[in-house]
Amino acid sequence: MQRRTKRQVLVVSSRSLFRIAIRSVLAALDLDHLVEANGRTTADDQLTSVPSTVIIADLTIGPDPSLMAEIMWYLDHPSRPTVVAICSKSDFDAHATGARYSQLERLAVVDPDVEPAALVAVVGRAFGDHTNFALPRRYDLTPRQREILGLVASGRSNQEIGHRLVIAPGTVKRHLNDTFALLNAHSRLDAVNRARSLGLI
Repeated sequence: MQRRTKRQVLVVSSRSLFRIAIRSVLAALDLDHLVEANGRTTADDQLTSVPSTVIIADLTIGPDPSLMAEIMWYLDHPSRPTVVAICSKSDFDAHATGARYSQLERLAVVDPDVEPAALVAVVGRAFGDHTNFALPRRYDLTPRQREILGLVASGRSNQEIGHRLVIAPGTVKRHLNDTFALLNAHSRLDAVNRARSLGLI
């Protein structure tokens, strides 16, 4: 019998109320361990003793220029966790210029006002769960929109996507525009991260 991968989550925030709230929200998941840290130093200690599959990092406070450095610190950890960064998407977009999608494949950027079901969904997907936890219908994407957004996430252009799916680049653009509207996204990177944060791709 194949052993199940341990479902371990580390919540990092200097705010105790934030950590308590996340613990309450994630009660919907069957976790083996949920540990907390109040900063990077404590997080490093926790990761040494309990390597986590998912790190939820509260990055809503602190200087903007350090945002990507903070995110990359977690992504570069040897345990290769999935990182759920709680921060303003506009702040992230402003500091992620030039980052390759492949560098961010284990990253989900989630707005501070995320709906609990959406946060549960993205953490669940890191463990291979595919339940949508009753996400609001306004986030429903068609299978084609998800397929195209998945190809965008892998760094492909509209022309490359069209060639692969045997559709015109203009059709790809139309699907993407519809997807941007559904996700309230302002760029390709923003759409990918919003979709990941909602567990849609």
